[in-house]
Amino acid sequence: MGSEYGNFWISTNSNGGIDYKVEVESDNASNVQSIRATAMNINRNEAEVKQFLKYVGSVLFLYRDSGESQFNRWVDSSFNSGGKTTVGQVEIEIKSPSRTVRILNIKAN
Repeated sequence: MGSEYGNFWISTNSNGGIDYKVEVESDNASNVQSIRATAMNINRNEAEVKQFLKYVGSVLFLYRDSGESQFNRWVDSSFNSGGKTTVGQVEIEIKSPSRTVRILNIKAN
């Protein structure tokens, strides 16, 4: 249940030399406003980090019939260079501030 101040959840995990963090912001229990997923990859295992970003982004397609394969291709092509795209009314951005860190930002308009 939401509160007058909104909600903010953080989940972290470390596995196989990769530190994962997901932050979710919402103004109520049924409306996610933003998601930020960060992976710090000491072993530089790109395949694992790409899979993580695609998994987090898959929430956009839970109730849609299309778009997920396009999103997955976009993650692959933007993984090292970073970039922005829009799916419906949702802004998506990948940042690559260093060789070992990737950040996925998802924000509903």
